Amino acid sequence: MIKIKKKLNEFICIFDVIGSLCQETDVVFSPDGIYIKAIHPSNHCLIIIKINKDMFEEYDVKKEEVCTLNIELLNKILENLKKDKLELNIVDNKLRIVGENKSFALKYFVTEPDAKNRPNVTTTSKWSIVSRDFFTHVSNFAEFGSYCKIHGDDNLSLHVESTLVEGNVVLDAEKIESENCYSFYDLTYLNMIKKSEELFEKMRVGFGRNNPLVIRGTNEHIDFEFILASRAE
Repeated sequence: MIKIKKKLNEFICIFDVIGSLCQETDVVFSPDGIYIKAIHPSNHCLIIIKINKDMFEEYDVKKEEVCTLNIELLNKILENLKKDKLELNIVDNKLRIVGENKSFALKYFVTEPDAKNRPNVTTTSKWSIVSRDFFTHVSNFAEFGSYCKIHGDDNLSLHVESTLVEGNVVLDAEKIESENCYSFYDLTYLNMIKKSEELFEKMRVGFGRNNPLVIRGTNEHIDFEFILASRAE
């Protein structure tokens, strides 16, 4: 049995972000918490999320359960129950979700844990930035072009170029470490995780020359990682 009330909005937000990438994915309920790896159908990006059991008022999971859930339907159920405290139970290949005066049962497939390891990504330019600032600029630039160049040296900057428009912004970011490098990334995929700004005040952005972009967010209950493949120049 799992119960959540105080952190319910964050719990719902996590699945909103996942649902922006894929319609269906494995959700692993383990004795220590919940683990999710969601991959976009294009294989261009993925999200890895770990939710600590301490996020919940009650978390009693005796053994690991791997449930392949329809995230689109799960989000519709959570939208119906978002003002309530929730109780979740895994019973007879169904995830039972109970609110104050409503209840739903979402069927799932039983699968084995994903054996694939996390991609080994080298980042040579690493920055800390206010989440809302970063995604505001991403959303603004997405109106002018489909991809951007991220450049790190003394400053972190974002560049966009289309047939009629060229744009550049120097971001208010704190450098952790950086060599002079840049790479190109698809703004559409970056925009998909915009709601993650509601979970983390600051996030860490890392990349390297022609290497994937890695965006990490952490708080006392959630570890979040987004990995996006670079575009060929």
